[in-house]
Amino acid sequence: MIKALYRLTLSNPRRRLVSISDREVLMPLYSIPRRPFRPQTSEPSAPINWRRGMIRIWFLISAAWVMSWVIYLIMGALETGLRPSDLLVIPVLLFGPPVALLLFGAATAWAFRGFKVDQPPADNDR
Repeated sequence: MIKALYRLTLSNPRRRLVSISDREVLMPLYSIPRRPFRPQTSEPSAPINWRRGMIRIWFLISAAWVMSWVIYLIMGALETGLRPSDLLVIPVLLFGPPVALLLFGAATAWAFRGFKVDQPPADNDR
């Protein structure tokens, strides 16, 4: 039944499926949808505050890091006891990686700011 209604035309170089009755193109055989990823609206999109968002993500990751190590260290201290040498290691273990991540993020932001094109100064003399 489908063969009776539609056939592949050999005259069309793109080889599209056409209707025999009205010869209009119904759909291409192999194509990629050409729709945008987000709906096109006339309203401008809301500006994103990247600095505030990244600081909040850093805060959440750092809090998760500290909480997980605190729980691990409490479990270890309850099991084996706390040694005096651990008092020097604990602050480095808890706060070293979050501070290093903050410094790496600041250095990355500094590096990306280097790609920003400087605006020429406005000529106010005219």
